[in-house]
Amino acid sequence: MCNFIISSLTDPSIFWGAMEAIATLIAASVIIYEFRRLRQENVAHKVEGFQYALKLLEADDFKRYIEGFNFLADSSNAGELRSKMPPIVQGILQTMEIINLLISERYLSEDFFFKIEGIRLANLSEKIRLFEEGKETPQFEEQRRLYPNGRDLLYRAEKWRERFSKESK
Repeated sequence: MCNFIISSLTDPSIFWGAMEAIATLIAASVIIYEFRRLRQENVAHKVEGFQYALKLLEADDFKRYIEGFNFLADSSNAGELRSKMPPIVQGILQTMEIINLLISERYLSEDFFFKIEGIRLANLSEKIRLFEEGKETPQFEEQRRLYPNGRDLLYRAEKWRERFSKESK
């Protein structure tokens, strides 16, 4: 046994081959450890992103926007609709813009988010779209121009709801 160790240390072809094998083993274990750590960090970021998105949707400001939107949608006063509805829609789209940024930066899974909040957002999107299609109601062009990704997120929520309803049947 001692002769093998001595010959391994003195014969360069055996010594460097053994060193390469040891270095490869150490590098592989470090890579596996780093992948595990990165996966845990990625999951932690997605959880934090999801929590932040839910906090945005549960914030008092957003709730006031939704309540104001629903109240004005149910009222028939066209003057109030034209003056008060655009700032409310702007606040809603602004919040959706932030959530869309979380999705695009991969801090939030869109599919998971829509499984939790998709139907509510799709209903909101549908109400806004119906207002935009009406002749006597505000069109929200300025708000869509300012926050195009927020409107796009609501549109994707509608598409997700359609796909979800087809899959559940």
